[in-house]
Amino acid sequence: MEIQKKKIILIGPPNVGKTTLKKAFLENINPLALLDPKNSIIEPTRGAEISIYQLFNSEIGIFDLAGQENKLWLSSEQKIFENADIIVIVFDTNIELKQMIEFYFKILEIHKIQCIYATIYIIIHKIDLLTQLKLYKKLQAFLDYIKLKKPDFLPKEILTTSIKKEYFFDSYIKIQKILIEALNREIIKISSNEFKILNKCVKIILSFEPYIEYYLVNLIEKFNFEEIEIQNLLNLMKYLNLIDIYQDKKNYLNSRFKLSERAIYIKESIQKLQNSLEPQKEKSYYIKLIPGKEIDIQDLVPIPMNSAEALFYIFSSTKEKKNK
Repeated sequence: MEIQKKKIILIGPPNVGKTTLKKAFLENINPLALLDPKNSIIEPTRGAEISIYQLFNSEIGIFDLAGQENKLWLSSEQKIFENADIIVIVFDTNIELKQMIEFYFKILEIHKIQCIYATIYIIIHKIDLLTQLKLYKKLQAFLDYIKLKKPDFLPKEILTTSIKKEYFFDSYIKIQKILIEALNREIIKISSNEFKILNKCVKIILSFEPYIEYYLVNLIEKFNFEEIEIQNLLNLMKYLNLIDIYQDKKNYLNSRFKLSERAIYIKESIQKLQNSLEPQKEKSYYIKLIPGKEIDIQDLVPIPMNSAEALFYIFSSTKEKKNK
């Protein structure tokens, strides 16, 4: 099968959280570590940091452009936007409305010259710092002005995100949505076997309490898993940074595990959705994406999803292939 190659530009003012979004939602980094102001995980991006991710039969290149160098990226001499499939403009809630509008119009100038067919998304990050009403008013004012001045150049969608616990799962859905847009698909097929594996992973997350260490024998007692099945499930969950494992080299079943901070974030979000997590009897499951629409007050609260959608968006395995 031919490998599709897609290009996504990630751009915005300095310190709005572009790299944080990438690490939290594509590289499975612990959200608490990213929120800790003392940590050294996030350093200011220098130049263009290019990461290649494998998703289904595609390679998606994300060009994370340093905000401190926006004057260079937005100059007529710079060609980094050429052949882009998607442009993601990231603002945070502290950005003034005037700055948002000016920045967006500069992107439109580049878009017209270098990548006229690229889809434009806007992400408003750190929404935990602003009330829903204030955020809604700012976004509505932004859209009203764009409609007045450039009615044919509205962004496809404005997405609101945060890596704080209460917003984490909803934000995860929105980031994955952009990746699916890059693949130019509306429906993704998941096999029955894949669904069952993911379903078991979610059951583990929901069945065990945060911050408590459990023995692997607890999994056998609770779910009647085989030992090889436990190994495969826990290896997957460890890869996705959903559990911490303390392995006993003499006897694997005496090993211990506990939910990671990332799993705790997801656990609480899923519980809020109050969805059934029991798989249906069909041989395969189809995930219908939520269609794009103009921003309204409903976009500022978590989007309800069925269990298959929730499972897909959590565990669609976006693997980082290489960095340049």
